[in-house]
Amino acid sequence: MPAMHTLISCIKAPAKRHLFSTTTLVIAVFCNNCLAAEIDSFSARDAYPSDALSAINSELNRRFNNALKQANKAPSCQPKILYDALRYHLAGEQDKLVGNDIVSQLGQLPNIPTVLVQRKTSVYRDIPIWSGIDLYTGGLGATMRIDNFVIGTDKIGHFLAQGWQYFAETQVQHKGLDEMMHWGEQTEDSYYGFWTTGIYSHADLTANFNGYRFWQRIIAPVSDPLHQFHTPYLACENGQWVKQRNIDMADYIDGAWDEGNNCLEFSSQSIKKSVEENIALLSAHNKQQLNCPIQPQSCQHAVDKYQGYAKDLLQTKCLKQ
Repeated sequence: MPAMHTLISCIKAPAKRHLFSTTTLVIAVFCNNCLAAEIDSFSARDAYPSDALSAINSELNRRFNNALKQANKAPSCQPKILYDALRYHLAGEQDKLVGNDIVSQLGQLPNIPTVLVQRKTSVYRDIPIWSGIDLYTGGLGATMRIDNFVIGTDKIGHFLAQGWQYFAETQVQHKGLDEMMHWGEQTEDSYYGFWTTGIYSHADLTANFNGYRFWQRIIAPVSDPLHQFHTPYLACENGQWVKQRNIDMADYIDGAWDEGNNCLEFSSQSIKKSVEENIALLSAHNKQQLNCPIQPQSCQHAVDKYQGYAKDLLQTKCLKQ
């Protein structure tokens, strides 16, 4: 395996972000490609024809294998070429690993069973345009069922794109994981959350964190912050990258990815009140308990899984289960 310092030196550092500048605000409001779509995890929990895990795994492994073929055209195991190829193919053969692009791609694949709730019938229907501009200009993202959890396709975008951001910044800029998790919180406070939808998603942060774990695991699983992974996805043998195991999203996805469990926060009390009233109406209509957390036991599992990181990933209601 190439030395870790070689990996660090060859990953291109991401551009610096100035989160609260006027320019960023303009981009946040008008650039749909820069935003993760909001999803409704409440309105169609019983509408899924099948579990999407197998289809998601198949698609991600297809892209991963294409990246591996490209990387192995190099004369030796070169981490920069490998990571460039992975980012390109996991992004759907696009030059930039943008979460919103991945969201659109997964939502359109016929073999991945998804449900799309329209804003006008969603629990967010009463959020005004000035508080949730992206709900109106970008609409809602698709959701899918994985292991009885309702997961937005946006979470796969967070997993791959923001997970890469966490990984690259820690490797190149030598930032700590805690610092990158704080950056993730700032994005929910601003252009991925409050500024554009009026909604702060702890499930997004959970997907970001697990994406960091995924990228760490490509060739160096000993760095897993939860100490659960011991075999990397790839090993270098005779100058070629050799796949050790397939991607299985069940290694990462849990109930904390479900916004019905890892409860949302809102930019104002009026938005919070309107969403909670709509969830209560939905609960009464469907005769089922939809108040967050819908599955308290999944929160208990998440607290055990994430240990010291739980306080930064789980919303208070979920954390206290």
